[in-house]
Amino acid sequence: MRARTATLTAAILRISATLDLDTVLREVVESTRTLTGARYGLIATVDESGRPRDVVSSGLTPDEHQRVLDWPDGPRVFEHLRDVPGPLRLRDLPGFVRSLGYSPDLVWSQTLLATPMRHGGEHVGNFFLAGKDGGGEFADKDEGVLVLFASQAAIANAHAPSAGRP
Repeated sequence: MRARTATLTAAILRISATLDLDTVLREVVESTRTLTGARYGLIATVDESGRPRDVVSSGLTPDEHQRVLDWPDGPRVFEHLRDVPGPLRLRDLPGFVRSLGYSPDLVWSQTLLATPMRHGGEHVGNFFLAGKDGGGEFADKDEGVLVLFASQAAIANAHAPSAGRP
């Protein structure tokens, strides 16, 4: 527990040390993956219309990241998950995607832990973790870490300079 707290504190201090949004989002997703034992992590911020704007991943190769971005069913799955009011834990992600009527071709994990990112009551993105190490399920403590880091990412997104952003 002491080591986990030290890792959590160090990650929050690193995140607070920069104002560059891409750096913050990358640090957030990597730290969260480490602390939860997730194989994959992805943060998607949204524009004013609610469509994905910035997508930062960890645990994916550049090719896998691009395949996620190009997945034809991705926007519709994202839209469904965007509307989830709070944290969501799934133990059968492929089955969930199929139940929505979409192809699970790009689902590389059995488990998912996701949460919306909000700032000032506004939806600013979503944070997804998948593939718990050892094949287990995500636990309450993992959800707590995800929600904490999602709030850090939401604050950074809200305060990021908008210059040069679409």
